[in-house]
Amino acid sequence: MVEGVVVLYYPSEEVIKNINSYLPFLEKLYVIDNSPSLKWSLIEKLKRLGEKIVYISNRENKGIGYALNRGAELAIKDGAKWLLTMDQDSRFKEGDLGRLIEIAHQESEKTAIVSPVHDEGEKKSGKFVLTTMTSGNLLRLDSYRKVGPFREEFFMDMIDAEYCLRVNRAGYKVRIVKEILLHHELGNTKQYKLLGFRFFSTNHSPLRRYYTTRNRLAVWKEYGKEFPKFLQEDRKNAIKEIIKILLVEREKMAKLKAIFKGVRDYRRGRFGPLPEGEL
Repeated sequence: MVEGVVVLYYPSEEVIKNINSYLPFLEKLYVIDNSPSLKWSLIEKLKRLGEKIVYISNRENKGIGYALNRGAELAIKDGAKWLLTMDQDSRFKEGDLGRLIEIAHQESEKTAIVSPVHDEGEKKSGKFVLTTMTSGNLLRLDSYRKVGPFREEFFMDMIDAEYCLRVNRAGYKVRIVKEILLHHELGNTKQYKLLGFRFFSTNHSPLRRYYTTRNRLAVWKEYGKEFPKFLQEDRKNAIKEIIKILLVEREKMAKLKAIFKGVRDYRRGRFGPLPEGEL
């Protein structure tokens, strides 16, 4: 049995279309809403999707890890074998989730996560990878019980990377299905051209820069020696992100200050959500 969880945070009406792309393949979908205020028009539309929908409002932003763990725990109580983990901006092409489920059922018990491709770069990877994004994944709940829950103290960012590395450490595998591409909104990601080079930059907010910095340092310390390839690649990514901030992104000083604060709070061992207005 396959159930699902989708995490909401001030979603647009587009989320209904996204949910409809995978709901037919699930026995139940837990919609965990981290939005501090309720959007009643959206709740009514969710109810009209049918009995498969279980809407849960946290009435505050408790973080991505908390929402994923709550969905996993509820699915385990239902007796589900697999949990589809989705974010609000992602959707499957018609029939693709059905194919992903079929492939997951054929995998050995050592495969803990079966993932679609999130971008074209992943198609160059092998069949099994160290890390992948959370959205669109099928998580084997037997392995979840053994590997443990998502890191709630991370709140947001690097939760997927940390969990995948922990999966690999425990002797399980993360499978990439290259034939299936998950469609997701680019958000603030934009393409730039500078000195003849074309590149993308995410334009994440200062707050996101804070969480990414703080949490990735924790992941580097925990897994760097065991997975040196990941450490090398993610360090390169961190340097590239700073260069892009300096070259093309707005709020340069605010983002750099957020990065420095992330470093400082990591060294102090401070995790969890950052109080509003502190950054």
